[in-house]
Amino acid sequence: MAQKTKQEIITCFFEMLNTQSFDKISIVSISERCGINRNTFYYYFEDIYAMLVEALDSVLASSEVGQKARTWEEAFLMSTEFGRKNRKVVYHLYYSNARERVEQFLYDLALSIMRPFVQSFPAAGKLEEEDRESFAIFCSSAIAALMVKWLRSGMNGDAETEIRKFGGLMDHYVPIDTLRKES
Repeated sequence: MAQKTKQEIITCFFEMLNTQSFDKISIVSISERCGINRNTFYYYFEDIYAMLVEALDSVLASSEVGQKARTWEEAFLMSTEFGRKNRKVVYHLYYSNARERVEQFLYDLALSIMRPFVQSFPAAGKLEEEDRESFAIFCSSAIAALMVKWLRSGMNGDAETEIRKFGGLMDHYVPIDTLRKES
């Protein structure tokens, strides 16, 4: 029951983000929309930002992007597709005082996608764990920066081309056997 109520609050929050900016959403308005009182909201979340982080984490967990994708490029392309399908929500979050948290989410998303792929590269066993982690951070930072650039363009740019271009650069400058997941 408790988990259901928590998820209903997050669902109401996303529904509200389809029509208004994060800055215009309050705990009172979420509570009214969900048919709960403010104390119930505070039972589950410390504040609206804690709920935002948990809501974004639930999106990441439910998307299973990293598990469904065969390559890191495919995982990021799936992420941009999610952004396009939820354009208003993304827009209302990014162009609000929650921007910093959204950007942090993008960096976390990029690392959560890139880390398992780097770990599975055939040559990964030849690298120290610290070097694999550094490589994953380097790659995910570059991709996250591309995603932020895409968001700043109003999601009008061609993120898919940029991701593929980055993949091509990686293929060219890093030995190919270190970039492909073994089947």
